[in-house]
Amino acid sequence: MRRKFWKFLGIGSALFVVLALLFVLAFVFNPFEGSLPDMRELVPRDTDYFVRKTELRDDFTQFPEPKFWQKLASSPAFGELRAGPTSSSLERDLQIEQAVAAIQGVAKQIQDATGGFADLLDDVLGSEVILAGRLDGGPSQSTGFCAYLRVSWKVRFAWGLLEWSSVREGLSADGLRIEQLTDGTMRITQGYGQPIVLARWLDCVIVSNDEAFVQRSLELARGAVGADSFGGSSDYRDGVEARLREWEQMAGVPANALEAYLRPDRLFQFTSWDDGWPDPRHPTDMNTRVLASFLNLKSWRFLTGSLIFEPGSITFLGRIDLNRNLHTGFQTQFFKAEAQDRKEWLDSFLTMVPESACAAAALRVPAGDFLQEMVLAVDEQLRRGDSVGHLIESIRPALLPRTGFVFHRATAINNPQTKEAERIETFEPSPAPHFAWVFWIDPRFRNKLDELYAFLTTYYSTLGFTKAFNLPVRGGTGGDAARELANPNIPGTGEIALMLYGNFFVISNSGPLIREMVLARLQGRNVLGLGDYQTFEKELAPRTNGFVFLQGERLAEVADDYIAFADTRSDEPDAEWEMLVRSTIDTEVLRDLFPAYRSRSALNRTERDRFEAEVQKRMRQRWQTERDKFTASGRAGFVEMRALFRTMGTTFVETTLDPQWLAIKARILAGR
Repeated sequence: MRRKFWKFLGIGSALFVVLALLFVLAFVFNPFEGSLPDMRELVPRDTDYFVRKTELRDDFTQFPEPKFWQKLASSPAFGELRAGPTSSSLERDLQIEQAVAAIQGVAKQIQDATGGFADLLDDVLGSEVILAGRLDGGPSQSTGFCAYLRVSWKVRFAWGLLEWSSVREGLSADGLRIEQLTDGTMRITQGYGQPIVLARWLDCVIVSNDEAFVQRSLELARGAVGADSFGGSSDYRDGVEARLREWEQMAGVPANALEAYLRPDRLFQFTSWDDGWPDPRHPTDMNTRVLASFLNLKSWRFLTGSLIFEPGSITFLGRIDLNRNLHTGFQTQFFKAEAQDRKEWLDSFLTMVPESACAAAALRVPAGDFLQEMVLAVDEQLRRGDSVGHLIESIRPALLPRTGFVFHRATAINNPQTKEAERIETFEPSPAPHFAWVFWIDPRFRNKLDELYAFLTTYYSTLGFTKAFNLPVRGGTGGDAARELANPNIPGTGEIALMLYGNFFVISNSGPLIREMVLARLQGRNVLGLGDYQTFEKELAPRTNGFVFLQGERLAEVADDYIAFADTRSDEPDAEWEMLVRSTIDTEVLRDLFPAYRSRSALNRTERDRFEAEVQKRMRQRWQTERDKFTASGRAGFVEMRALFRTMGTTFVETTLDPQWLAIKARILAGR
């Protein structure tokens, strides 16, 4: 009897399990329905932005805290960076803490509602996430987003239950309404807020505020004729996937990458900072004018790229597709420069970059055009004459199409001065790094540079320099020497230095820097010997157009110099502050002392001298009351800059140019 009982119990249990499975198959979901082969094929081709990350569960210890966060947060430099004005403002404006708290709240709600059965990271986000959408309209209109989530069987089971009207009615409360549309998608509305549409295709759940975008994704899933996906487009295949596979082949490991795509023209509709930036005619900011020579945001069509996360570093692979019809004449020539084997041009330059340099860069660019562009950008007044332009034209044939830059901390340069150099002075002392421009010489036309060198040496006083002398660069009195031309009006160093060295022509604001560069080449104390460079060198392409090298710790030391400089010179009015308040004080002085005049230009010479004296007096008086606030703000900016440099460590950037695109590879090593 007992044996029959267990037999019937076993049969009944098996029958119950079979019936339960049949019920789930018929009324909830099919656990054997398979998986979507490629979720990227569901994203419509004309999306304005795209972000994808796989295996997110491996990137977190306790969601939403990434694995690297604890080490980064404990870094003194990062703590200083977060306390800075920019970081604090970003955290406040973006409401980062609130966003993290909201994610944590959602994760806890899912766990509590399922009794710990389901988890936000493991079951919803952990396998693969794609975020795409449209950027339509102006700043007053919201953007459309669409999230594609590769979910676990638990979520698919829950979706099957959600298709029961009784379940939806049970969940609808406190203004929350869940309704199933005729095509099987779900619409969730909270009060009078914008509805969210959900759809499922196999193990992919789509969440969006754009119902039309969801419908087009479902058409792609069903294989609709004429529907094109973003995943199959050349923008994605060439701009993202091909470059990732190339990196993986070089590194020998799978890339833990965040993939991205953006249409900048759409994004700029929602911003204001890009309007007219960078301005090639900015009245006060030389850096902005120089940047405008190379950067033209209006020509940016598509931006594709990926961030690859490795222990201790982040690598960026990017490509910008360009509209060459919007380029200036110089930009057209710049992007036509062909890549060349780096052993034939770049390596020889890097031997001249001291290992103590803050930064260095090299570009294959028409040197004559570059000089003309830089001269016009640096000093607007030079547009009024053609003497400098004529000088550049005379040496243009002697310059090969490549240019190098070296930046070095001023106080870190070994400076064995001659007796003449000891008397160099400047009216505008500054802790700014010393810099040098390096040009490659075409040996066939070297005589043109010899003539220029001789001309500057002979007629330096006619050109406005007070004296000229040679600074030996090999530690002795003979051999090579840098020619130094002094003028106290030159900020920071009070001089311009020149040197013809082998096949290089070097122009600098510091003779001692040129000496350091030559010694770096002769003694092997250059960046080629740095461990960080040797690590990155394995990733450099054989042929390239450009290279940039930054040493975070050295740049942080420059920021330290600026902080000390600001502390010691706070008694004197700051030049930037004077520029900001000058027009206001001019108006006050005219109103108080010269009410009959509308402008300074209407004053006679005696009145103008009196006017200027009063302006200077009032500026000094105002500075005494405002300097603490102004210098504190500037000092905080330098402190934040110092922390940023120390957090990012060493950075390498490699560029490849084409008239229709710009490719970038950058690697940032974490600070120590």
